[in-house]
Amino acid sequence: MEVWWTGTDGSIQGSWMYDKIEWHRYQLEGAGPGSAVIGGGLRAQSRRSDVLHLWWVSTKGSLEGAFIVEGKTPWTRYQMAGHDSASLSTGICSLHRYSGTEEIFWIAPNGAMFNAYWYEGMPSWNVFQTLPGGSAKPNGKLMGVSREPGTMEIWYAASDGGVSDRYWYDFRTKRFGAPILSGGLAALGGWTSITLKEQGSIRWNGDGHDSGADDYDYGVVGILRPRPESNLAPITLVHSGHVSGHIIGSSGRDDPWDQTNDKDYIGLIQKHYDDYANGTFAISVVYTSGFQSTFESLINTVVKWSVGSLLDGVGILIFIGVEVGSLVMTGSLVPGARILNGVLWMAGPGNTLLAIAAGGIASAGSRSKVISEEDYRWANNEVFNGTLPPRDKIRITDTKGKDGRAFTFPMSDGSITLNVGGMPGMFENPQSNQPTLIHELVHAWQIHHTPFQLSLLADALASQLRGSTSYDYPDAGLPFKDMNLEQQAQIVEDWWTDPNDKIHPRRGRMKGEKKDETSTYFRYIRDNIRTGNY
Repeated sequence: MEVWWTGTDGSIQGSWMYDKIEWHRYQLEGAGPGSAVIGGGLRAQSRRSDVLHLWWVSTKGSLEGAFIVEGKTPWTRYQMAGHDSASLSTGICSLHRYSGTEEIFWIAPNGAMFNAYWYEGMPSWNVFQTLPGGSAKPNGKLMGVSREPGTMEIWYAASDGGVSDRYWYDFRTKRFGAPILSGGLAALGGWTSITLKEQGSIRWNGDGHDSGADDYDYGVVGILRPRPESNLAPITLVHSGHVSGHIIGSSGRDDPWDQTNDKDYIGLIQKHYDDYANGTFAISVVYTSGFQSTFESLINTVVKWSVGSLLDGVGILIFIGVEVGSLVMTGSLVPGARILNGVLWMAGPGNTLLAIAAGGIASAGSRSKVISEEDYRWANNEVFNGTLPPRDKIRITDTKGKDGRAFTFPMSDGSITLNVGGMPGMFENPQSNQPTLIHELVHAWQIHHTPFQLSLLADALASQLRGSTSYDYPDAGLPFKDMNLEQQAQIVEDWWTDPNDKIHPRRGRMKGEKKDETSTYFRYIRDNIRTGNY
């Protein structure tokens, strides 16, 4: 353990002790009387167990430093920034994001913030200005943290008397925020925030606060709408909680939450970061003394508010962070789908729900079955060559899509549903419509061979329900992964379909005979579908 301080004569003093060794005091070599401002900034940091760094402000306003490497380099002095570079009363903040980095921040006399950094292998420190003059109090303090190797956050006393934040991530980040507001005499307040990171994570955090006497059960839904031209589903984040008043309540006045998911939504955010980062964020708040009715009211409100303005009258909302015991998750979700107030709810992967407006579905079914051994073997022999998901993960249901369309959906239990209730006789006998069965099994294959499940939902489910032009595929040559999910499925369906089939004709530009291995499109079946190469 080591301790440093500024002596009454302006020298840098230190003391150290190790297990079974008493404290030893010393004066830092080269930092005698008059070296440091009494009461000025002093900061120490150890980026490795054998390395120590020390920084201080001199009486001439320079930022001075010294370091030692145990067993290799004795204390060595250097100057970080010249005379009049630092306020004589500035705080100093240092961080190390990992063992090979050093970062230091300080305030200049004019209120500007400066940052110096050194990465292992660099011959010297780099210094740059990170905030303009007048931003910070010259005599203010600094605090910082590196939560992970790719992040830094600094808090400082701003020139207007407030506390401000400066952050850096090694990837693009977009933050949205909105206050929790209540009307009339209600005293419920607080804030919400979502942060998107380009590498694929989404953070949903906030704090409900009770500034009055009554207790509140409340629910808040945040909706991140992508830019309209993207035709993507909004991401919907849900939190429910309780706050207590200072007279009646027995629990806390604050209800903070902080949820980060960097797994289930990685594909959706990575693929469509710009669409969501350039979108809009808003929240809806409902509060009452009875929580069960709160959540039900909240869901109804947000669906009416959000779904109605989406394209074609088919609204699809991805709900993130919904409590398993919530209203929507209870009851008989057979087979994992339920209609409430004209909205089809489906329990998706990663503790998510999807809400599909009434315009997107005809009815939720009541029957579900695992695909038969016969149908499973037939599809593998005809197209997939053993690359389908395990048979017990594929379920056929009688849920109907808009205008009777089939659609495929990954469920919360890991199964994948082929919802074919709108195709006459197909639930009873899936091979009664073999082209559609092949098409929907391609979607099951996509879900099985990629971890980007919500990206699949955003890309494909809306297209399936709307019957959009995304089924139109280009000439052969484009990499399979660069085509959208409906184009991939339609290529496989058309390749398998008999060109003379009048009941189920090909939709696209495919030429040649059924299952033509000389077709320019056969490469996608051979090199992608049959190898499991998404």
